[in-house]
Amino acid sequence: MHYRFVEPSCEYLPLTKDPREHIVNCARICYDSQGSDYIKLYDSLRKRGHISMLRHATSYYRLPSTGIGPSDEHNKFMVWTLMQSPYIHSYWEEGYYYFAINWNYLNDNARVIYDFLQKCEEIPESDIPPKHRRYSFKVITSIAVSRELNRVSPNNIAERSTRYVDYNRAKYNEVPILKPYWFKDENTPQEAAYLGAIENATNYYGILRDRGLPPEAARGVLPLDTMTEVVYTYSYREWKDIFEKRIKHSTGKAHPDAVIICTMIEEQLDKLVNG
Repeated sequence: MHYRFVEPSCEYLPLTKDPREHIVNCARICYDSQGSDYIKLYDSLRKRGHISMLRHATSYYRLPSTGIGPSDEHNKFMVWTLMQSPYIHSYWEEGYYYFAINWNYLNDNARVIYDFLQKCEEIPESDIPPKHRRYSFKVITSIAVSRELNRVSPNNIAERSTRYVDYNRAKYNEVPILKPYWFKDENTPQEAAYLGAIENATNYYGILRDRGLPPEAARGVLPLDTMTEVVYTYSYREWKDIFEKRIKHSTGKAHPDAVIICTMIEEQLDKLVNG
């Protein structure tokens, strides 16, 4: 079994016209699958209870302040609840309350908030200021770095599963390894030892698969530098908080590879928001 080095990268995934298609595009990352019938897969995700994938879709609502009467305690409480929820990006501007609500929250709380949302106006993302939108990015990094990026709470993640993706298939025939920040192809003793370890691990992965061990078991020998593909969806404000930790080291020195990928995301996000 061979390996190949890959470089870190990121790609913005805009919300599709039908949010269900966006959900499915994110979910396919988990299985590295393709397909055109997104409705069928979306229905399957719901049927199997994979509701967390719905977090990648967003509906936007607004409610005028004048729409809540002085004695309307119920709607006052609903506004307060949504404004305080860590699962909703909300703000007040020019006489309106705005709510960016992910579909997982809408699904789980439909009975509680349905009547309230009927009083709100659902508006397209294009009418929302860029700094108040939610953004999905597809990221190529290592399993080690994704473990760090996945620590955001509440999180919105769809990650490639080594339980189901079989690198022994002809489609791959190589294990993708994220080239670490320190590896410069200079044939140093450290690089020679690293290459030996990677070659040994990937070879034995192939041997285990050839001998009938399933991917979910054979993956145990794969190194933490094995490439992973992840979709993250967060509001602009949440992304900036992530950058504070992973680029500006606000909670301690971040891993250099985490700094690299987060810097890439920040550069793309700033272009989307600021033009």
